[in-house]
Amino acid sequence: MQPIYFIDFDSKNCEIHVNVNGFPVLHAKTPFPTNTAQPLNLFLVGSNNIIEFKIIPITKPDDDDEAIEEAIAKITVKGSIKVYSPGDISSPDNGKILIEFDLDGVESGKLSFDNDIIDFSNLLLTSPQISDLDLIRNYGVNIFNLFKKRKTKKLIEELIPKLNDYAKALYLNVDDLVVEAETILKKQYYQYPKERDTLEKAEVVLKPCCNNTIYEVCITPDIPLISSYGDKEMSTTLEMKVYVATVNGELKIVR
Repeated sequence: MQPIYFIDFDSKNCEIHVNVNGFPVLHAKTPFPTNTAQPLNLFLVGSNNIIEFKIIPITKPDDDDEAIEEAIAKITVKGSIKVYSPGDISSPDNGKILIEFDLDGVESGKLSFDNDIIDFSNLLLTSPQISDLDLIRNYGVNIFNLFKKRKTKKLIEELIPKLNDYAKALYLNVDDLVVEAETILKKQYYQYPKERDTLEKAEVVLKPCCNNTIYEVCITPDIPLISSYGDKEMSTTLEMKVYVATVNGELKIVR
């Protein structure tokens, strides 16, 4: 069996943050009825997977306490954890339901489930904490420079832990993922570079998760470390979030 686990929910009148085993898996702003679905395999730890919801009502800056309470009451979040087989089409009507949840009118929620196949606990639960944050900032500057100088081979070397985990989580061949990553960099990200050519350590922003063992590395105020324009008109943007952790004693990109 090669299960693909998904979270699938309908929501409105709220903003939702979902963490899986401490990792920020999705953030959705849904003032209007919206369906959101996200695969979870990359964030699972075998047994006792913990999913946490932070739900923020849609309010106005001048709302008083009564108006805020009314906005909370209007929150709608209903969904499930599902499992698919590779190649299945994910949709609200497909997949085997493992758990259903109803978080209407509340600002937080928590649930758990087990799986026997996917286990990234070594990364998500037991990675060493990183005490010297300047090491991460310097690493972020190095990754930015590799990207801007189009050092594809060296950049892929830093991405290998992430690609290995993608292959394991989604039952793919890592060599195929390496080729795909190289192609995406060369044919998409390198085509229409953004104006910024340099990055200083002081401009690097770190966002910790998983008990300070994994850090998202951004450019101040909140720009993904790797980003480009998606077209020559500069009307769209390509963004690759960079999450860093210690792998075999070295900082690497892990998600």
